[in-house]
Amino acid sequence: MSRRSGLLGQPSRKRRNQGGVQRRKTQERSIRHSRVRIREFCEEPLENGRRKLHGRRKRIRPRRRKPLHDRGWRNLRAGDALDRQATRSFFAAPIPRRTGPVTSLTKQVPEPRAIGSSSVLTDTDIHQDALWTQATDFIGRVETPSLGGLGPWLDRKSKSNALLLALKLLIHQSDYDAVVTGDLRAGQIVGFLRTVLGTRRPVHVQTEITLDKESDSLLWKLKRGFQRLAFASTDLLVTSARGEVDIYSDRLGIPRERFSFIPFHTNVVNPGPVGEQRGYAFSAGRSGRDYAVLAQAAQRLDLDLVVLGDVHSLEGLTFPDRTKLLVDQPYDRYIELLHGCDFVVVPLTDLPRSTGQVVILEAMAIGKPVIATETVGTVDYIESGETGLLVPPGDAEALATAMDRFHRDSELRARVSERGLEFARRHTFRIYVEALLQRVERTIAYRSGRSAEMKDQTK
Repeated sequence: MSRRSGLLGQPSRKRRNQGGVQRRKTQERSIRHSRVRIREFCEEPLENGRRKLHGRRKRIRPRRRKPLHDRGWRNLRAGDALDRQATRSFFAAPIPRRTGPVTSLTKQVPEPRAIGSSSVLTDTDIHQDALWTQATDFIGRVETPSLGGLGPWLDRKSKSNALLLALKLLIHQSDYDAVVTGDLRAGQIVGFLRTVLGTRRPVHVQTEITLDKESDSLLWKLKRGFQRLAFASTDLLVTSARGEVDIYSDRLGIPRERFSFIPFHTNVVNPGPVGEQRGYAFSAGRSGRDYAVLAQAAQRLDLDLVVLGDVHSLEGLTFPDRTKLLVDQPYDRYIELLHGCDFVVVPLTDLPRSTGQVVILEAMAIGKPVIATETVGTVDYIESGETGLLVPPGDAEALATAMDRFHRDSELRARVSERGLEFARRHTFRIYVEALLQRVERTIAYRSGRSAEMKDQTK
């Protein structure tokens, strides 16, 4: 019996004729680092302009490669040439226009990168921006090796457990130039283990860092000690407020050069005026909210107010009769109320961390004027009298005055909302992603010796 050599230099299985259709079992190998992965599939003649595949269809994604986005490799039509930039795949050859068996030709090609050429692993899935999905590998879509059956279990459980998420990041980190963590708990665990193990490669970047208020309790002091140890090995910490840089630098004992201020983004993909003005003020959110001051301010006013919060933040407060309180509502309900209000109020406690930015930027992005408490997290986003109104912390009278101004002066609302919208358009997903990736590339260059110094990234 004649034998043919397969792609691996070994004899392939003999051909079989089933129903007049020739099928051939082939093997294809892709080597990434020290691991060899085998993908088996069956090919048969094109039928109705589409390749039919049979056999074991276990698809294995090579490391540092992004899966095909809009069109999977199983759905390519005859004659289509694969676009490497769009698909980011190592399948480089066009599918021939013929009816016989097809042999796929593969070769390694450089992976396109929009900013730099470094590989980045992250637990942050900014799916709203294509640049981020192309330039990074989301840990939730990275398959863990079997590890005696523990790999699939870890892939499932790490989606809801910070400790397991950190463990999965550590398992895969050696295949990347940088690890970017957005989950604060997982980021602290990753940093702590890297510090204890003495690991400094790859680069570790922590985004959206927010720490609580200082306390004299023993528990808080132990917590601060753990955080200092955890972030000691972190190469870059990203804040969403300039004032946080000095606060966190002093608390963690980390030089300012290892911090970077990147303004937060609005969650509205395409900012623009949305909704009508239905004659009520709107306040929403939970973290760091000072609804007690808002209740005192509302007592001084004659206007309709809708407040959306949680039981803990609204418990024990007394609002006037024209105030409607909503607790634990779905996100769609929040969006509906945001679209219909005249203006938005964000009362905040004076905390040493950023709060309220999500609601502020979402309101600006749909053309709603904003009143907020002047804190470390709002002064970088609101210029009082231009893009919004700022009031001192805990000052119910000043808050009532600002709310009354917006309630009575429609021209002021229109002017402030227009400038707020312009501000929001400069803080989209794309602008945030570009700034973050540039900081990551700069940090990688410094740690690898390609850059002589770590520039001040807080400006």
